[in-house]
Amino acid sequence: MPKLSQVKEAVGIMFSSGGTHAVLRWRPFSVTAYRMLHALRGLDVRPKTVIDAGANIGQFTRAAVETFSDVRIIAFEPLPDVADTLRENLKDAPRVEVRTEALGSTDGTIVFRRNAYTPASSVLRLRADGAEAFDLAEGEELEVRIARLDTALEGEELEPPVLLKLDLQGYELEALRGATGMLQHTQHVLLEIGLQPTYEEEPTFEEVYAALTSAGFRFVSPVSFLRDGGGRISQMDALFERANSPS
Repeated sequence: MPKLSQVKEAVGIMFSSGGTHAVLRWRPFSVTAYRMLHALRGLDVRPKTVIDAGANIGQFTRAAVETFSDVRIIAFEPLPDVADTLRENLKDAPRVEVRTEALGSTDGTIVFRRNAYTPASSVLRLRADGAEAFDLAEGEELEVRIARLDTALEGEELEPPVLLKLDLQGYELEALRGATGMLQHTQHVLLEIGLQPTYEEEPTFEEVYAALTSAGFRFVSPVSFLRDGGGRISQMDALFERANSPS
C-alpha cells in the first residue's frame, strides 16, 4: 500500500502540467521517479541511452521512456520474477531491453538477498538499525548472475549522451569498479548514495565521490532525498557529470 504522503504527492502532481496523464497512464507510476526525471530535465540532462541498473519493476525506466523521446534503455534487474514484471510493464516500449542479472566488479554468480519490499533487495546484508529505520525485512537468499558493466555491454553501440543510473542498495561502488571502460563513454551518472548506512559494508558518500571524481566526473546536484522513519535524510540520488567530453 502507498504511504499517505505518497498519495498526497501524487494528487499534487495531477495538478501540474502533464501530471494527470502520468499518474493515470504510466505503468508503473512512481512519485519519486517522476520527480527525478523532472529534475533531470531542469538540469538539461537529455540522454539518448539510459542504463537503468537496479530497475525493479520499471519505475525509473517508465519515467525515462515518457520523458525522453527515442531514448534506448537497457534495464538490469537480478530477481527473475521482478524482471518478468518489468518486461510486462514496458512491453509497449520496444526500445527497452531487460536483462536479468546483478551488476558488480566481477563476472559469475553471487548470493542476492531478497527483501519483502523488493526495491530494497541487495547483495549486501541489512544492518539491524537500517531494517528498523525503514521497516524492512530480508527474505530468501538466492544465487543470481552478476556481471561487470564492461562485460555486459561489450560490443554495444551506445548512442550518446549516455546516462548511467545506479540504484543497487549499497552496491553502487562495486558496479562502478566494474564499469571503468563504460564510464569513459558516459556523460552523466545518477546514483543512490547512503548518508546513513542501511546495509553492512555500504560505502560512504566520500568513497563514492572519490571514485567518480577520479574517473573524471564532477558532482552536480542532489536529485532526490529519502528520509528514514525518524525524519533524517538517509539517502540521496546524486547527479554527476563528466568534467570533459566523453570519448
